[in-house]
Amino acid sequence: MAERKRKVDWVKYAGIALAILLFVGGQYYLRYSRQEQMREWAEKHPEEFKKWQAEQERIAKGLPPEDPDAKTAEEAKTAGESKTDGAKSPAKTESAGKTGEDEPKAVGGEDEGEKKPPADETAEPAQPDPGADVVITGGQLDITLSARGAAIHQATLATVKVLPNDKTPGLEFLGEIQDGRRSLSTVSFAMDDVKLDDIENRVWKLESDSGGFGSEGVWRVAYTTTLGAKGADGWKPIVKVTKRYEVPKEGPALKVSLQVENVSKTLVKYSYGLRGPAGVLMDGPKENPSQNYIAILNCFLAGRKAEAEEPEVHGVTPFTAEKTPDEEKRRISDDENVWAGVRNRFFLAMLVPEDARETIKIVAEGIHADKETRAAAKKNNDLRYEADNLSPVFYRATSTELAAGAASSEEVYHLYLGPAEDGHLEAFEASLGAEKPLHLDAAIQYCDAFGWSWPRVDWIARKLVWLFQLIHRMTNSYGLAVILLTLAVKLCLHPIQRKQTISMHMMQKLQPELQAIEKKYEGQTSKEMKQKKEMEKWDVMRKAGANPMTGCLPMFLQMPIFFALYGVFGRAFEIRHAGFWWIEDMAVADRLATLPVWPHELNLLPIVYLGMTLFQTLRMPKPQTDDPNQLMQRKLMMWFPLIIVLMFYRMPAGLVLYFACSASFGLVESWYIKRFILKVDRHGKPLAEADADAKNDLVPAAK
Repeated sequence: MAERKRKVDWVKYAGIALAILLFVGGQYYLRYSRQEQMREWAEKHPEEFKKWQAEQERIAKGLPPEDPDAKTAEEAKTAGESKTDGAKSPAKTESAGKTGEDEPKAVGGEDEGEKKPPADETAEPAQPDPGADVVITGGQLDITLSARGAAIHQATLATVKVLPNDKTPGLEFLGEIQDGRRSLSTVSFAMDDVKLDDIENRVWKLESDSGGFGSEGVWRVAYTTTLGAKGADGWKPIVKVTKRYEVPKEGPALKVSLQVENVSKTLVKYSYGLRGPAGVLMDGPKENPSQNYIAILNCFLAGRKAEAEEPEVHGVTPFTAEKTPDEEKRRISDDENVWAGVRNRFFLAMLVPEDARETIKIVAEGIHADKETRAAAKKNNDLRYEADNLSPVFYRATSTELAAGAASSEEVYHLYLGPAEDGHLEAFEASLGAEKPLHLDAAIQYCDAFGWSWPRVDWIARKLVWLFQLIHRMTNSYGLAVILLTLAVKLCLHPIQRKQTISMHMMQKLQPELQAIEKKYEGQTSKEMKQKKEMEKWDVMRKAGANPMTGCLPMFLQMPIFFALYGVFGRAFEIRHAGFWWIEDMAVADRLATLPVWPHELNLLPIVYLGMTLFQTLRMPKPQTDDPNQLMQRKLMMWFPLIIVLMFYRMPAGLVLYFACSASFGLVESWYIKRFILKVDRHGKPLAEADADAKNDLVPAAK
């Protein structure tokens, strides 16, 4: 009995006790830190704090909140001025006047001494109206159109929150990372022998603006510009280009068309380069846009042969786009160049031409913030504008000849700005009505790193996402869906885990025989004797049904599942802002409180996982051997959970919850196998009923 008491060690439960202690302390610290944050906010922003207090008092009295739209005339005037200033990127607010070209002036609005773009001999002479920016608000997409390039300067997903506890939605998705590089700008234009390069900063004339969504729920804007060449008789116009935008009030996609009209007296052929989505920003807050997740932007280019059904998808990263001079590695050029998109963790910006056969190639180009933009971003603590970026450019094939006079041709493109999720992309593809499937979901790759993708692992990730969604529909809880998904994976791997446990138990029982073989060949170092020793060992293990290699098999089988789950909980849109218990967002770490010292945040789930793994490790029987290798292996196993926790500490909470549940189910599974299959205790010794059964088997049957 004394020996049995000696084996009961309080250290077995230290992990769970520590987790409970930290949880209680973390809750207290979280409440204290929130009070401190509220106090600091009140000191720094007394006026806003007073307004907040007044609003809380109105709510407590049951009064309706104040109408934010009820503004004074002075406030309305200020709002109108800020709306005009909103055409600039936040990172460029401090340096908006660096070139004098960030915002074109309205009619008669040119200031004396204002810098102007360099003269272009092939450009249209100065127009009375240099153009105007258009701000489209009130729908699912808030878009700022710039007259320079007739392009998208900024786009915001108006119905999406940056953080789950934000009171007002609004996620800035597209921005001007590099000066002049705007989404849907015209990169180049060629008319017969006349070639215009670097015309992205060209000012277009605002031809029409519906000023609202209208009865059809579509906001329409049109810009025009005239391109020509300088001849002996002076400047002569050749083509008039009209770029039309149709932005719906509902829906994550907009339509843009380019109409080219021949205004010369000769036949004209043309081609151009149209920039796709540029300046895609990470979806997190500006001070931590990636939210501690190892994520970079990825650009996907899709093209296919005329007879192919599915497109070939080529991935490009900002590093590849910038450091690879060979265009072949960052472009796609097939019979049909179907689409190209840039994706961050959860959202996708994708440009789809209606006629993929008119695009001869799509090339990914690197985009880098200039010094002034980086300085402004650093001053504003906006890390979104400091990271390298990239953008695809669509090059149109040379058109057929346009007759002199008023002959014209038009190409239509569709820009999708929304979640990287199968359902949204399927609805968008269905709205296009393409003749052949576009397979837009190929842009959703959960398992890719630095341009490399793992199709088989990604296939596992897609199946896990499907199973996860199925369980969520039944439980209506993402947390329960994670727990049940863990149980499903554990049940699938149970036969292999059971075989591993039985094999390890047999290996433990065979240790005396194996050590006897070692002593038998002690001191014999010849190659033949070593082979003979190993053959005898394998023969003993084979007869007993033990195989040491089965111990590694579950680990190897779980590696693809681990990478797949890392991609699922890090990039699946369904996980974003999914809460469970104290977890606000399962796509990021479950931060309970902010700490003044390293690691600067208190995350509970990794600590719970550490306690579970330590408890499981301490329950493992000690090796009955003096072999230093096995003793060292046991010490390493004691430190291994701590290393894993350091790796997991800032990983998505959904992933850590999965492993914590997996460790809990592993304890139950290990107890079940030893208790009902092997019929041994946790030290590997036979149970009392197992000894009785063995004795009964030795009694001869009655005749």
